[in-house]
Amino acid sequence: MRETVEQWLRLAGLKESAIEASTTLVLLCAVLALAWVVDFVVRKILLRFAAVLAKRTRSQWDDRFLEHRAFHRGAHIVGALVVYALVPAVFANWPTLNAIIRNV
Repeated sequence: MRETVEQWLRLAGLKESAIEASTTLVLLCAVLALAWVVDFVVRKILLRFAAVLAKRTRSQWDDRFLEHRAFHRGAHIVGALVVYALVPAVFANWPTLNAIIRNV
């Protein structure tokens, strides 16, 4: 993926000295956009499904989770997991920065 972005930036006429940083920036924006889309899908589609299921059951604990929006807050973890999984590929050429981000 990194090579494809680098080739695209070369074809766009970017200077060779700026390609590495620009590639990282483009990939980071792509990962953040993907995480946002995944978060949106989880919140809008899967949470509605969970709400319908929770209302159909006789148990009360799932209704309490809905009242306190625990499922909504927990759904944000999915977007964070996407970022966590893809960050090593984005910062592959920056090992020190990659290590710092992985420890955060």
